[in-house]
Amino acid sequence: VAAAVLRHAPTQAEGEALLAELKAMTDEVAIADRLQLSGVCSHADVEDGFSRCVGWWNKSQERDVDYIVKYILEECADMMEVDKRFRVLQPRVGRRLHGRGVLTERVLSVAQTRCHEYWARVTPGNVALVVANVTGKSATWE
Repeated sequence: VAAAVLRHAPTQAEGEALLAELKAMTDEVAIADRLQLSGVCSHADVEDGFSRCVGWWNKSQERDVDYIVKYILEECADMMEVDKRFRVLQPRVGRRLHGRGVLTERVLSVAQTRCHEYWARVTPGNVALVVANVTGKSATWE
């Protein structure tokens, strides 16, 4: 059942819509037909299949977030460029990522948060602190 749900709903939003549609059905044969399965399929089977899919969808979104963060951090030299890239990506919500999942608001939001956290750690003030610590330990440092 989980494989059938994933075939019909590659994203969690689509999966939730499919689950709502299947819950509204009362005939177990109709549920199986909707999922293109042979035999019968109960609501409990659908719930179990859906719960198995949630982990896969979460991993998929995590891979998408990692992909965007890696791309943005490789391309941007400062936080202003990062914000500019995210503004460019905003209208593209709903499109597929290069052979990956779909760009969603959640994926974009989590990726932007991670980029902000990265740049909060790597700032000129932090670099100045590291330089001061290194030069303070070495008397011959110039």
